[in-house]
Amino acid sequence: MTIQAKIARVINEKEIAFNKGLNDGVAEGDIATVRETLEVLDPDSGEVLGSVSVVKVRLDIFLVMEKISVGRVTDRARRPGSDEGLLLNVALLSNTVTKQVTEERDLADWRTVHVEKGQLVWIDSPPKKEAEDEDESPD
Repeated sequence: MTIQAKIARVINEKEIAFNKGLNDGVAEGDIATVRETLEVLDPDSGEVLGSVSVVKVRLDIFLVMEKISVGRVTDRARRPGSDEGLLLNVALLSNTVTKQVTEERDLADWRTVHVEKGQLVWIDSPPKKEAEDEDESPD
């Protein structure tokens, strides 16, 4: 079940409070996704062809109260130019950092995502792990 919420407050560069909580079905471990809708324009006519929704940042819900929940950023950003010539996954991981959030549009960059109070957020339960195969019990 997806819960539609809004950003209530940016607590710091890693944490955001949302206006939905226990009363709305939010639980610890849920995943909050901040999205942005982008208009797609025809390059010749300028006509709006439609829009696409893209993920800006994902957060894990770690604190849930009756009317609010708080999520911590989990998405990672790759340092610009860090993928050139790298062969090992270990090297790739060391060239990434956890994304940050800010309400200051001018501070947004490759690592820092601009978010706004009142911006829509979708909160979902994490994907369920595959159940253990019950047929493997000893005879």
